[in-house]
Amino acid sequence: MSIVEENEVQFDVTLKAPAGTIRTVKTLEAFRPSANTLVHCERWLNANGVEAHSSGFGLSCQTSKETFEALFQVELRPVLDPVGVPAFEFDGDLKIPEAIASDVAEITLTGRPEYF
Repeated sequence: MSIVEENEVQFDVTLKAPAGTIRTVKTLEAFRPSANTLVHCERWLNANGVEAHSSGFGLSCQTSKETFEALFQVELRPVLDPVGVPAFEFDGDLKIPEAIASDVAEITLTGRPEYF
């Protein structure tokens, strides 16, 4: 999916990191999820119709609106972002699939890229 389509959803998956360290600039590296966590979640998402790529602390993803709604059991409502680009927002509560729930801290919808 290299060309952004109308029903394409862009989102980030922030993965959980080891607990117990106070978050500061000096301890930032301690909050990276393990390589196993990154690989597990990336493979699971890819196997379920999501194009997912590691971003260090999580995954940058895109998929169709239909696939997103089926995977996360939530409806998406179309909106215009602040610069007038079509985007989506949650219409209800998102449910993280059990297979990755223990590794996921949050899922955030992101805007579509602007092409100049």
